[in-house]
Amino acid sequence: MIKNRPRLALPLALGALALALGSRWAEAWNQLPDLEHAWLVPALAAYLAWERRRDQPAPGASLRLQTLAFSAGLLAVTYVAGRVLLAPFPAWPAALWLFSLSGWGLALALITACAGPGPARHFAFPILFTGTALPWFTVIDVHLILPLRTGLASVAAELIHALGYPATAEGTVITVGRGLVGVDEACGGVRSLQSGIMVALFFGELLRLKTPRRLALIAIAIAIALALLSNLGRTCFLAWQAAAQGPAAAERWHDPAGWTQLLIALGGLALVASFWGRFTPVSKIQPATEPARKDFTGWRPCFALVSLLIFSEIAVSLWFKQQPAHSTAPGVWSVALPVQDPSYEPTPFAENVRNLLRCDDYQAGRWQTPEGGRRAGYVLTWRRGEVARDIIALHNPEICLPGGGSRLLDRAQSELLKLSGGTILPFSSTTFEERNGPFYVFYLSWDQTHARALAPANDTGWRGWWAHRLGEVAARRARFEACVIALAYYDQPDATAARAAFSREASHLFASPETDL
Repeated sequence: MIKNRPRLALPLALGALALALGSRWAEAWNQLPDLEHAWLVPALAAYLAWERRRDQPAPGASLRLQTLAFSAGLLAVTYVAGRVLLAPFPAWPAALWLFSLSGWGLALALITACAGPGPARHFAFPILFTGTALPWFTVIDVHLILPLRTGLASVAAELIHALGYPATAEGTVITVGRGLVGVDEACGGVRSLQSGIMVALFFGELLRLKTPRRLALIAIAIAIALALLSNLGRTCFLAWQAAAQGPAAAERWHDPAGWTQLLIALGGLALVASFWGRFTPVSKIQPATEPARKDFTGWRPCFALVSLLIFSEIAVSLWFKQQPAHSTAPGVWSVALPVQDPSYEPTPFAENVRNLLRCDDYQAGRWQTPEGGRRAGYVLTWRRGEVARDIIALHNPEICLPGGGSRLLDRAQSELLKLSGGTILPFSSTTFEERNGPFYVFYLSWDQTHARALAPANDTGWRGWWAHRLGEVAARRARFEACVIALAYYDQPDATAARAAFSREASHLFASPETDL
């Protein structure tokens, strides 16, 4: 009988599942600064679930045992697959959504098994609400957020110019009299837009608004642009500070201005929701009266779920266990920019850029060759290479340089650099164009522990991209040290000359145990 089922089995099992999901989400939140609002989402979801206890339906008839068991089995397989993918790629949006969707499905299946489909439907919203804490897919970042950032920069430059400060926009970078102002992800609408949708969903549920008003709240967060217009104001303010007082002032106001505009946007949305809530009566759900099935006992499905969680963690730990803690692969090398060159000029990253990259150490600078050729580059290193995997998927020359106003002329082609010790490094070679003409970028993302590239050197399509990632899982490569190198060659007559200069000059930046370059 339902009344004799252990009352603590279900909440304890759901708590264990929430802990398993939350630990994976926290890995991504630590890497993605535009998801700072996500730390609040689990608490808000728990509060919504607690509020829903007041009018939850009584346990009722459950689904057929065969149907429920088959669905739970598919969800369990998907959950384990997602957990395995997240070990080497902790911030991969596709893997996070796969893992989370299976977790939400398991939670609803468990509630259905213990109490019936009525309570499962009743608590579905608080469970699915946690999806507002997940990162958007990369395609959205590239095809929606980047154009949004570009548009904000253009409008802000026009407004600053109208105020008497000459300003131009190239991509997401605003050039003012005293320097440059970049419209990064948080400025470009991700933080306010995503958190605005989260607040709209939260207040729509908390106040039990009717569906049209819930949709209207989401529309306000997106279309009426309480988030986007406030981002425009922030961008204009930072550009004005840079024009009037210099880039240091813009960097100093970067975070305070961001939090101010976020509070204004979300506060306005909350006021609209509370105003509508005054005229919306809270509906009560009547307890279900149908007889309950006796196919399940409370502890059995709960025990099965907890066993699955333990099994998945042990399986992932054992699969990726044989990983060296330090770089022990043959052909280990180090790289350094020519800081001893008299023409070398360091170009430190701004704090917000460092927060985006999350690297443990970096070098960045520009210099000239004896013949007068201009060079620039950076070297990034991570002790946790799995962090680097997803960061470089969003922050690499083919994405960031067009965002800064450069035009992509020719996509990456493979360019092999042979060091004197015999190591061959598969750089990619990409051609861009700026105001002064074309320039050439040579880029390498490298797993120093296993002596292999983190990603294909050229564009192999989505099949090759998936094959590379699944190959990393099959090879059990999760913990390793990583390095990214980008070298830009200016003042070259063509791509052939740039490649020749790269082969001639780049090897002198490297040192290895076999040779002291």
